[in-house]
Amino acid sequence: MGRFLLLLGLAAVLQATRGENATTQATPESCKRSSSTPLVELNGKKYYFQLLETDPFLENWQIQKEKCERKGLELVTIKDEAELKVITEHALTLEDYVWWVSAKNYGDENNYDFRWLDGTKLEKNSPLWASNAEKNHCVYLWNQKLWASSCNSNQRYICQLPKQCY
Repeated sequence: MGRFLLLLGLAAVLQATRGENATTQATPESCKRSSSTPLVELNGKKYYFQLLETDPFLENWQIQKEKCERKGLELVTIKDEAELKVITEHALTLEDYVWWVSAKNYGDENNYDFRWLDGTKLEKNSPLWASNAEKNHCVYLWNQKLWASSCNSNQRYICQLPKQCY
């Protein structure tokens, strides 16, 4: 019995440590919820760009992440320069603004461990970066590159339709 409780406790700890790194699983209900959100199709993927006319509140990274999830979406994950270019070009047609994306630093104040919400690493030497990323920060898109800032900064956000919804 003691061994069972120990294993159960270990499983709970492992689940808790995955926290935000675990990709939010799209369900039929969340995919259905996302169908009521106006999405823009770019390069075969579907995105939602926060427009101040319909969602006037600039919020911190965590709140914007939750807003995406309530829509059945997830903060955008940008994997390569081609996707960065397509998203940036569309964002610039809306307004030159700062947009939260899904990457953030999961390391402590002395360690660099930027990851996308799906758990993949955003390397320090990635050509997506404008400059060196800073510790304990979240990532935003501005001026056609990724930048890092305090997660408590208030910015717009870009969501994407989870691949499970296609």
